Amino acid sequence: MNAEDPDPIKALGQNIGRLRKELGLTQVEAATLIGVHQQMLSNWENGSNLPNVPSLLKIAHLFNVSLAV
Repeated sequence: MNAEDPDPIKALGQNIGRLRKELGLTQVEAATLIGVHQQMLSNWENGSNLPNVPSLLKIAHLFNVSLAV
């Protein structure tokens, strides 16, 4: 990764936040639907932590998106 490449962790978090807002969900609502605490979702959105694979699958299902790169 060079200086021009976006940080993939931050990019994932930004996408989760954008998709959540597009559905009109609060962090609490989205976290409940995914099955995690609001703070965990916040950590994902701000790029300080990554979701595990089961959570990624739930996120993809909730937002109706693919996990393909």
